[in-house]
Amino acid sequence: MNVLLVLAFVVTTPPAETPDRDQRRREVAQVLKLGLSDLPADREALLETLGSPGVVWKRVAAIHALRPVHRQRALPVVRRLAKHLDVAIRIPAVIQWVRWELNAGSLRQLTNQRSLGGSLRGAFQNGEKRGRPLYRPQAATFFREGLTHSNLHARLDAAMGCVEMNQEPLRSRALKVLEGELTHDDPGVRLLALRYLSVQYDDPAFAPLLERARQDKDPAVRQAAARMTSRLAP
Repeated sequence: MNVLLVLAFVVTTPPAETPDRDQRRREVAQVLKLGLSDLPADREALLETLGSPGVVWKRVAAIHALRPVHRQRALPVVRRLAKHLDVAIRIPAVIQWVRWELNAGSLRQLTNQRSLGGSLRGAFQNGEKRGRPLYRPQAATFFREGLTHSNLHARLDAAMGCVEMNQEPLRSRALKVLEGELTHDDPGVRLLALRYLSVQYDDPAFAPLLERARQDKDPAVRQAAARMTSRLAP
């Protein structure tokens, strides 16, 4: 569960149901707390939030709060939400579905989400080491196919997944994709590619990419690269 991502969703989506963002933060924190609890009543409350039509951001928080202990009862609901009309619910539900039940159906639905530009590589994550994600072997094919996708976010997400898996020749191909987007004519594309390099681990292959970005002709790209470089400095 990534609490920061859930809270970011809460404060950046339009507050259609609750105008008070602080209240929304408190309520999403309560949903996440239910996910951490082993009390039967709390498990029931979490499942009720997950399956009940209503406030979108509460259901999103419930998806992120799920743990393996919830799998047996929550999996049928997750499968259903993976086909939800609201993309804010559908994408995290599909990711959770793949985590719990990796099969042709869940992979097909995950692939269908690529054109929406969401970050999907977490569907294959099964741990981390020193801040670097670890992935199941099945991720390699999904990432490889994403390197040539027409959607920029899909290409960058796949490239980062290949770099993080650290398997050749996918890693080298992925670095070329990142380098290509970082030299794109559009500064917006270059800035987006740079943001994908803002991760919780250090990779020596990123150093020349960041150095080139520090010399970019666009000030926003230069400033972003400088901030990232300073965070990586010993």
